[in-house]
Amino acid sequence: MVYGEFVHILDYYFRQLREYSRQAQLERQGDPERRRSSWSPKHWFGVKNGINPDDILKLPIHFDDLPLSPSSSHPANIHSQHHQHHNYPDTTLSSSSAPSTSNYLSTSQYSDHRRSLYKVDVEKYWEQLLFHKLLPSPTDRNMLTKSIVSSSGDSGIYDDGSAGIMPYIDEDDDLTPIIVARPPIGSGYSNGRNGWHRSPRQYITNWWSDTLIKKLHVLVNNTIELLWRILEVHISKIVFIVIASLLSANMDAIFIPLVILLSLAVCLPSAADGIFSLFMCAYLFIIALTKMVYQLDVIPELSGIDRGVGAENCTFSNISMADWFGLKKEQHSEPIYMIFGVIGSIVALAFQSIVMYRQKHHRSALGLPEALRGKVFPDFYPAQYDRSLKHAIQFFIDYGFYKFGFEITLIVMGVDIWLRMDALAAIQCVWLLLFALNKRLFNRRLWVFYVIYMSIIFPLEFIMYVGLPPDSCIEYPWSEWLSSYSPDVNYNLGMLLNLPTYGRKWKKVYFLCDFFVLLLASCQLAVFRREGEDNDSIYKDGQYIIKHENPHHDFIDSKKSYVDYFKSFVFHYGHWITLMATLGAGIAGTSLFALGYIIFTLTMLWSGNNLYVMNARLRSFEHTLKRWNILLSYTLLSITMKVCIQLFGCVFLSWFDKTGTAGKVLCITRQLFSIICVNDQCHDLLDLDSFNKSCMVDKKEAQIGFDIVALGFIVFQIRILHSWYFQHCMVEYRSEVILANRGAVLKNQLIEKEMKEQNEQQKAKFNDIRRRTEAIRDRYQKQIERGSVERDFEPKTYGQAKRAGDYYMFKYDPENDDLVEPVDSFVPEMDPKATAYDRLDPGQ
Repeated sequence: MVYGEFVHILDYYFRQLREYSRQAQLERQGDPERRRSSWSPKHWFGVKNGINPDDILKLPIHFDDLPLSPSSSHPANIHSQHHQHHNYPDTTLSSSSAPSTSNYLSTSQYSDHRRSLYKVDVEKYWEQLLFHKLLPSPTDRNMLTKSIVSSSGDSGIYDDGSAGIMPYIDEDDDLTPIIVARPPIGSGYSNGRNGWHRSPRQYITNWWSDTLIKKLHVLVNNTIELLWRILEVHISKIVFIVIASLLSANMDAIFIPLVILLSLAVCLPSAADGIFSLFMCAYLFIIALTKMVYQLDVIPELSGIDRGVGAENCTFSNISMADWFGLKKEQHSEPIYMIFGVIGSIVALAFQSIVMYRQKHHRSALGLPEALRGKVFPDFYPAQYDRSLKHAIQFFIDYGFYKFGFEITLIVMGVDIWLRMDALAAIQCVWLLLFALNKRLFNRRLWVFYVIYMSIIFPLEFIMYVGLPPDSCIEYPWSEWLSSYSPDVNYNLGMLLNLPTYGRKWKKVYFLCDFFVLLLASCQLAVFRREGEDNDSIYKDGQYIIKHENPHHDFIDSKKSYVDYFKSFVFHYGHWITLMATLGAGIAGTSLFALGYIIFTLTMLWSGNNLYVMNARLRSFEHTLKRWNILLSYTLLSITMKVCIQLFGCVFLSWFDKTGTAGKVLCITRQLFSIICVNDQCHDLLDLDSFNKSCMVDKKEAQIGFDIVALGFIVFQIRILHSWYFQHCMVEYRSEVILANRGAVLKNQLIEKEMKEQNEQQKAKFNDIRRRTEAIRDRYQKQIERGSVERDFEPKTYGQAKRAGDYYMFKYDPENDDLVEPVDSFVPEMDPKATAYDRLDPGQ
């Protein structure tokens, strides 16, 4: 296409050049009436005033007008005279080269003998003239540039120092010839015998640079823009995670205000993020400045100051007031490492402002609305998620938490319970029971109170971890609550109740898990405020039937993309995977809780797909949902009981250390419920070592890891059961059951038909035997009455004598008597290859 446009453009300018030559001849003849154009050739060639434009074209268009003198008849002389006056390109054909044939760009109509006479290639002459003499005008820049630029990215036009891009030709423009585009320097073109060409190596190199590099450039730009949008949507959460990591690594009193600011920033709407980010950044600067000033030599070390009278009797801890507050002299390392986390948090807050400003400027420059700042893919519509895997990934990035945030938060709450296994975990179990066993409308109203609870307990937990300064010599009242027990028991009680104790180092993971629960709960609160009825159950009206107004296409019957295959796997086989996970939770343990998992799972596995056959008369699916809710309730009850049992396993385990029959019963009870301390922060009760050896319980039996996994699968499966997509699966299950029942009925009818035909055939045979027997009896009676002389048949030979009995008694004639022929019936069980339709009874 590019070459065709190039050829047409050259042909167009050759015609214009011939028109100018004709008008020049008319001017020499002095006939102004036949002039068709008033524009001067001076503008074509840049001829200055005082120079005749005709002197430029000394080689005439019509060779018949050339005066041939004897001195100039030799071609060499013509060629030499021609070059004496004009510095035109060398167009003389060498003696070894043949005259060029006429081509598409030919401007001469002369025969080959005239070409050989003058040894001049006219086409080559005008082509070289265009290449070297004609300059582009401001209005005659056309699609030649467009075609070359679109293919190579560079016009390659030498403009004699003047830069510019060639516009399109218009009919009203000054039709001034342009320079034909020449290859740019460094493009790999070389001017050889056959014109401009590129070597294969240079062609591959240019293709690599022109196509692959451009694609990589576009890909990198799109990826960078995507990262900017992801950062804009999630930058505040990233900053909060960075600050929470800083707080978990530095549990000092100086960071208590920062924890309060972080809790407020997470809970309040996103519009207040900028204000609280400013406050946190200012406080982090104060912390960094305080720590750096404390490193100066003029500031004494506060830990060496006399604490007063009676302070020497305090043996709670060897931590000074300065260390408790978070100030410490760095003796062996650079002070910068001491505030490295603070500097990282400040950088994160600054980067948040950079991202917000950059995206705001980007949208204002492109004219995009500010409403798109909450989406990573603003042009994506949720209804298009199943068109391809790309659309599915975009859907989960933008709308994943909007659709499944509630279930994700419940699972994270379960993980927090699994890691803590203390009093706060028991309170989380209560919240988990409330949310998992109630409808979404109730959860939407109750969720705000849970967010308030987490926003209070999160900074309070940090304060409890920091505790009182050891120099204050204040004894905690709970340290002697169980004075009759060993100190280890009191320590374990304080650990389970999350009460501060001197010299105790809390695990960082506890604080981080609570922070993530608070963060997800705050995000889910925003979802509850915006979702309306999008995520409600389709059975909220109480009608457990197959609904005909399903807004989603049947992905089981017709699969449009790989997303439909994934949906078929999740919705069609998800309940089997969930039951396998629940069964795994039962098989993994030997306690009484594991037995409950096995019983509930096997009863549901026994029913199979019949659980999901929608029967409105029997309300079968409603009973199925109740069975799933019972399984969920048992899972939550098992988790709650295992957490509460930790109080007996870590503190009151001595209650089970009895002798006699009571001791055996208590040991069996301990083993049935797996009562043992699994919290690695608690101390081992050394006075009960002999009891632990005589009544052994494995710690793995008391863990709730498999219970949390089963909880996650059950929560998502219940959400699937309440969705529109599972309605297609229930239609499939119902169809399978109906077809199976119809097949069973058809088999029973065919078997009954075969039995009926066999009975009729046997009855016909019995009647025939009865008739023939009566005939024999009558004939035999007549023979007795007539005597043996009057027998109907007298054997004459040995063979006749052998057959003189029953054979001749029946008087059977094969030509006249009809036998009862058996009926050939089609029975699938007996003849599986008989699949012809005409062999079946049409009535079936």
